[in-house]
Amino acid sequence: VKGNKEFAVTFATTAGLAKIAVQPAQIDFGYVPVGTSPVAAGVVLNVGSADLVISQVEATALDKESFKIVWNGKELVTGTTVVLDPPTVVKPNDSIDFSVLFSAKDDKPRAHDLLLHTNDASLTTDGAGIKRVPVKVNSTGPCLLLSPKAVVFGATPVGQSKEQVLLVKSCGDEPVSISKIAFDTPPGPGNFSVLWAQLKESGGKEPTADAPLKLAPNQSVTLNLRYTPDKLSPTSASGSVTQDTAALTVTSNTAAGTAKATLEGYGASSDCPTPIITIAEGDTVTPQTILHLDGKQSYATGGTIGKYQWEVEQAKGSVSLFAPNATSSAVTFQPNVAGDYLFRLHVWDAGGKKSCAPAEKKVKVIPDQAIHVELLWKTPGDKDETDAGPGVGTDLDLHFAHQYAAGQDYDGDGKPDPWFAGQYDCFWFNCGNGNTVEWGSYDPNVDDDPSLDRDDTDGAGPENLNLTLPEDGKTYSVGVHYYNDFGYGKSKAIIRIYIYGVLQFEVTSPDLVKGDMWYVAKIGWPQAEIETAQKSASDKSPFVTKKYPAPALD
Repeated sequence: VKGNKEFAVTFATTAGLAKIAVQPAQIDFGYVPVGTSPVAAGVVLNVGSADLVISQVEATALDKESFKIVWNGKELVTGTTVVLDPPTVVKPNDSIDFSVLFSAKDDKPRAHDLLLHTNDASLTTDGAGIKRVPVKVNSTGPCLLLSPKAVVFGATPVGQSKEQVLLVKSCGDEPVSISKIAFDTPPGPGNFSVLWAQLKESGGKEPTADAPLKLAPNQSVTLNLRYTPDKLSPTSASGSVTQDTAALTVTSNTAAGTAKATLEGYGASSDCPTPIITIAEGDTVTPQTILHLDGKQSYATGGTIGKYQWEVEQAKGSVSLFAPNATSSAVTFQPNVAGDYLFRLHVWDAGGKKSCAPAEKKVKVIPDQAIHVELLWKTPGDKDETDAGPGVGTDLDLHFAHQYAAGQDYDGDGKPDPWFAGQYDCFWFNCGNGNTVEWGSYDPNVDDDPSLDRDDTDGAGPENLNLTLPEDGKTYSVGVHYYNDFGYGKSKAIIRIYIYGVLQFEVTSPDLVKGDMWYVAKIGWPQAEIETAQKSASDKSPFVTKKYPAPALD
């Protein structure tokens, strides 16, 4: 450089900066069948040279009924912005894990964003330091939907044919190429067939790998199906008929690879009206889910449906009813007890002819919390335990107490009683009807507080208690208080304890009378060890305290 000129030189470096990377860059569930709950795993990496600090996880777009997030080993509340306290710190060249669970209650496409608030100064597009992680369901790439998932032919006269249609739709943003449509073997097609000549989009021929059926995004075709029974289908003493069944699998270039529809029908002596049940929530739900059962797809050849009749075989201890009644075309039903429920629907056509056999659908009710406790009871003196209202049945109360619960020693075991011990005993007074107790972390985003999700005051139960994130190193106590008999006399209580949806403990009490306090069990965490409560090591009898001095809370 000659002369006396001045030059300004600017040096820049990325040393000392945090840099976030997320793998995969997009959480894509692909196509998710209704009733399933897949989990997608992800990793957050720090590829910079300074500590990566993540202060918030913004999950406002992910509804809490469908999505769950486990962040670095802890479950976060979706549908809101979670402030991480303390913030998550990822060292250079280190990483943390997270996962997203999606519970499919329908097959609608979803596209949401998970926003991570960080100290990565290079991020500006979505806001300073914000890393956007797209979360997609049923919305990217080639996607295929079959509707209905179950094609019901119903009663079909022997030797005659009945036809139904299966809608095949491209639901993604890329074309679908269908290389095969075939019946599963076994059992094979049986009395079912596909009317290929009517599939104009494939030239009236069955698609193959060399000549696939191609569907543009949002395009759909109709697959015509036929059922021709060759004999009468057997019927059981209860009226249930043994259906002819088959499964039709559609093979394509979607991420799932295949989609499946079931076909069912039965041979009858005459053409009866056909009942069809659809359940919006699917065949696997959690307790207290309100099921929407619809029979309006039922049909009568050459006529209309004039009458409906619903029935249910409930899980043991459940006494739920159809609403508004059992004769509406569409009803709701709330299963409050875990277990299996078998729904049946009979229909009559406008001329009074009844369906040859009922339609049947089974629903499994499975708790999804870490700890789920059910209380049910039987009162011989109450002749109708399904009626509702003040004083029309007995009132037993479920108690779930934290290890810190410490009341007076009324039961005489030499230790503080866990019952009616302020916020550390969760029961109807402080833990239900909008009331909450504060256990564990004070961070509202940590779901470690119990909830009494159902309080029953007029007989039979159930009462349900749930705890999503129990505390490690803590013991929880389960008890039952006979609050009021309203003149109906003694009752027997049943306690069931589920751990992660699996029944691990069930016990029935001796006869209980008004004022009794039954100390049922203790649950140790994280081992999930359940032991029957005892007054002493030598006393194996049920731990029941008579006339327990409960406070007046009405």
